[in-house]
Amino acid sequence: MTLKAIIPTIMTADEFASLGDIGRAELVRGRLIHLTKPKPKHGRIAMRIGTAFSNFAQKHNLGEVYAAGTGFLAERNPDSVRAPDAAFVRADVVAAHDDEDWFPRSPDLAVEVLSPTERAEQVAEKVQMWLDGGARSVWVFDPKSRSATIHAARGTIQVFREGDDLRDDAVHPGFALRVKECFV
Repeated sequence: MTLKAIIPTIMTADEFASLGDIGRAELVRGRLIHLTKPKPKHGRIAMRIGTAFSNFAQKHNLGEVYAAGTGFLAERNPDSVRAPDAAFVRADVVAAHDDEDWFPRSPDLAVEVLSPTERAEQVAEKVQMWLDGGARSVWVFDPKSRSATIHAARGTIQVFREGDDLRDDAVHPGFALRVKECFV
């Protein structure tokens, strides 16, 4: 029996969880989406961003940073369980959460590193889903243009180039990340 034969057309987050280890996948508006594994460059960039923010968050007891693959229930009815390339969740939310379940909302900060095959409309849809699900900001890093864009919940968009320091007061004042260091 193939996987397709046992998966309903539209499924819930609980049904998605019950599938077990099916490889890299997300649930997008009730539909199972298989994902390709990222290439080393993608993983390296995501790790640099996540590490920099994790160091800052730990130093100031702000919350937790999660690696790629951590699921967040960004939408309900139909359900979407997605995994950003890195994510930050405030300490008060982490303290009230059962680590055995997906977070029931978007992270406070979702970080996406563009893949060469992603289309602009796919990225825009993902950014909007994170924001609609409760994210304060979504950072999108583009390895091709070596830039970073912050999409804020309040509707503002900021673009940072290689020589710039990315700062996002909506997430945490005082944090700065030299964009160039992410792409080295």
